[in-house]
Amino acid sequence: MRRRIAVLGLLMSLTILCCSGCGLLDYAKGAVNKQMEKVIVGETEQVDSISGDRYAYGQLTEEEQVVYDQILHCILEHEEKVAVMTKDAELLQKVYDCMMADYGGLFWIQGYQYNTYTSMEQVIGIEFVPSYTFTKEQTAEYQAQIDAVVEEWMAGIGPDDSDFAKSKYVFETLVNNVEYDKDSENNQNILSVFLGRSTVCQGYADATQYLLQQLGIQSMIVRGKANGESHAWNLVCLDGEYYFMDTTWGNSRYLMPDSSLQKFVNYDYLNATSAFMAETHEADMPIELPECNSTACHYQQ
Repeated sequence: MRRRIAVLGLLMSLTILCCSGCGLLDYAKGAVNKQMEKVIVGETEQVDSISGDRYAYGQLTEEEQVVYDQILHCILEHEEKVAVMTKDAELLQKVYDCMMADYGGLFWIQGYQYNTYTSMEQVIGIEFVPSYTFTKEQTAEYQAQIDAVVEEWMAGIGPDDSDFAKSKYVFETLVNNVEYDKDSENNQNILSVFLGRSTVCQGYADATQYLLQQLGIQSMIVRGKANGESHAWNLVCLDGEYYFMDTTWGNSRYLMPDSSLQKFVNYDYLNATSAFMAETHEADMPIELPECNSTACHYQQ
């Protein structure tokens, strides 16, 4: 009740100040908007960052990083909503896209909505409202199943192996264990990979990022087009140099679906350069990608 009285008091003051000139009117509007922001939206909370080693996070401004941290914390905690430290819906979309590019393991979220609060035709706050596909309990159960498969698959590689060896191992493991299937269930997240063993490009890219991150390799999901069709692949950092990996195109059955040949690993798209990828791939990302010129970790057959 006290908050309502405070707001009404400000609104009454605004009426009086209207007679005193535009300067005072603008000041009063600002005061009302600030008070309304506290009443309706509440105080935004800045949370600690856990994403300093993620590529997309590092390309954002300080303001964007704060929003990134807020929405990531909300999703990891499976919270219903969070008031974010921005009033710009386009900035929120950019940050969300970057977060999803950095975190391939967020299988329990499918987009978001947002609530916009206005006062006197000015936006005074935005709430981020994630769209979850599973409950918190279901998410934990699926995560435990994923962890078991990851432990099994990663038994043949360790932290002391070279960056190249880690990238090659992940590439081969996913190609050999997962089929490409447009009709696979949950094919836009890693459930299709680790539990269903069949997926599409988004699932491959998410799983590639997820597994490389487990091994301490910085990786990001890149979205865009390949041969004119929507596609997803990865940016990876090996020994301080950036490369592109397309695990989907590493599956020979993707490139040759009607072939009678036994499936094999196509290494052309393991740690490739920007120039090579540009022949078929075109990225569409809200951030700038590095120029990948090194061939030191490209697989030589």
